[in-house]
Amino acid sequence: MAAGVRAALDAFGPDVVAADQQVLAGGLMAERLGVPWATSATTSAEFTDVLAGIPRVADWLDGVLRYLRSRIGDPSGTADPRFSPHLVPVFSTPEFVGPDARRDGQIRYVGPSIVDRPAGSDFPWD
Repeated sequence: MAAGVRAALDAFGPDVVAADQQVLAGGLMAERLGVPWATSATTSAEFTDVLAGIPRVADWLDGVLRYLRSRIGDPSGTADPRFSPHLVPVFSTPEFVGPDARRDGQIRYVGPSIVDRPAGSDFPWD
């Protein structure tokens, strides 16, 4: 995805990037280009230390993230590309995530993104 993300950033020239938590290329490319980015977190799975009991997997993941940064990010960067150092809106609540929910300064628990659908339109569906 890195090439496509880079092309989009080059073409659009944004002042800020909103990148999905699972799309690491968004944050890494923004970092490489010096553009601030926000991480949109639609799942709260990584907002506790889920790998605490499996340190070898945690080490492997850290290695993968370092490798990706060396290839497509800013090699001198230090931010975890899953969590923007600028802003991370989490579509959950700390109560739902649990007592060990990450609460770093840039993390904002904003609740679910699901709302009632607006009233039907006059579109002639038939």
